[in-house]
Amino acid sequence: MRWGAPVLVAAALCGCSAEPDPVAPVAGPITLECGQGFEALARAINERPGIRPAPIEPSEPYLAFTEADSSASYILTRDGAPAHPAILRQVRVSDGQGRRMLHDGCAFGDPAAFEAFKTYWDTVAAAR
Repeated sequence: MRWGAPVLVAAALCGCSAEPDPVAPVAGPITLECGQGFEALARAINERPGIRPAPIEPSEPYLAFTEADSSASYILTRDGAPAHPAILRQVRVSDGQGRRMLHDGCAFGDPAAFEAFKTYWDTVAAAR
């Protein structure tokens, strides 16, 4: 019986739940299914495992998030942005044309304002 107490203590310690495995980041960009609507897509992006939000800039009319593997970024308009509500996806590609960013997304508001928003980000990407 002298081993009884240490064995019980060891058994109790081993019975503690182990640290959960970290959630593995999801590889690659999400598919933007615009029919889901702005709020549902924004929530899916924000809750995506491994997603990295950019610091919030109060003067900017958008929020930005980057995939853990840096394969894509998502730019979500905020209230007051001309294209709001809208989500723009930037996907990094390397092909015969070199390395570049491709943009697509979902315009839930003014389509012309979304095109201006997309053109702005095309210009920013081309300048890099």
